Amino acid sequence: MKMRTLVQLRLLKQMKPLEFPKKIVRFFIALVYPYIHKRILHIHRTRIAKDIFKNHGGSIAYGPFKGLKMIAEADAVSPDYPSMYFGIYEQEVINSLAAHPANYNNFINLGAGDGYYSLGVLINGLFQSSMAFEESISRQKRLSELALLNNLQEKVQIFGRADFESFKKFPETLLANSVILSDVEGGEFDIFNSETIKLLKDSVIIIEIHDFLVSNGEEKLNKLKNELMFYFNLTSFTTSERDLSKFTELNDYSDVDRWFTCIEGRGKQMAWWRLDPKNVVVSNRLL
Repeated sequence: MKMRTLVQLRLLKQMKPLEFPKKIVRFFIALVYPYIHKRILHIHRTRIAKDIFKNHGGSIAYGPFKGLKMIAEADAVSPDYPSMYFGIYEQEVINSLAAHPANYNNFINLGAGDGYYSLGVLINGLFQSSMAFEESISRQKRLSELALLNNLQEKVQIFGRADFESFKKFPETLLANSVILSDVEGGEFDIFNSETIKLLKDSVIIIEIHDFLVSNGEEKLNKLKNELMFYFNLTSFTTSERDLSKFTELNDYSDVDRWFTCIEGRGKQMAWWRLDPKNVVVSNRLL
């Protein structure tokens, strides 16, 4: 009995600790890592946003929307606030809006959200009036509150969800002097049908493209492009470089945190189409 026990002890010493199968570990990590990674980034971006708000307030400090009050209290801070504060959130879109023909003084925003564009274009007179379409009731409420906060309630009209019938409510003369910005998460393929495009043939239109969110996206994108190019000159643009060196507010931030202020939380590289009516002068040049 004693000899048998000694043998068993030797065998136990030689046995390696039971290892959890590596494939299962890898599978678990692959499954949860994307969620954890996104969650950590979101939390960190929000922390930086609250820090910017605490130290510098809730009004945009740079760019064409300078002076627009976006946040009244810390609980309303979004992770995108730093890029808005510095005027670099979708700055290519803002630059495109700023290059509108002089006689186009009405702005129409499809998918207006909290009113960053719908109110931002009014704060310094980039446009004289604004029409905001937003399907979310809570965001409509938020937009209305921000309009009051900025004393812009007389210049902005707030509507519900946009569809291809929405534009039929407005006079053609108004549409002919309007710049339209669309960010409707794939709804652009329903809104901009052949009938709508003809109605808007004299408007300047900027569309954020979401072909990856709809079935047969490539086919729908090509069809939309062909229909639009009958009436419009089309140019495409995407997110480009950012220069943070001029923002002294970021001098004491680490390299990582400075560049975090540029993050817009997108899942992929986005693209926008700008559509200018043929034979309309934009920024002192004939398109």
